[in-house]
Amino acid sequence: CVRSGLGSKEVKEHCCTKNWSDQNGSSGMEAAIIVEGFKQSEPMYGIRYQKLIADGDSSVYKKILEARPYKNLTVQKVECRNHLLRNFCNKLRDITTKKQAGQLAHRKLL
Repeated sequence: CVRSGLGSKEVKEHCCTKNWSDQNGSSGMEAAIIVEGFKQSEPMYGIRYQKLIADGDSSVYKKILEARPYKNLTVQKVECRNHLLRNFCNKLRDITTKKQAGQLAHRKLL
């Protein structure tokens, strides 16, 4: 851990955020960090987040539901309209620009 190499004080047992575990993988890093933020929000700041504004990635919301950061409160998911519109437009653009066999007939329908 980077923290243990600094100074002369003995470092207590802690979850080091500088060294992300290889077993967790980088793909789960975003979800794990957000879940940890939800868990620490109440003890550190006295705040409970009731809603999560999501970007279409369901893994973060799933991890929050599994972790149950607040015993008697279920966090609600709100989809960001900007992300939904952008993803929709990107999918439409992908459909219309594909020139593979069989795709031209679908393209003419649009």
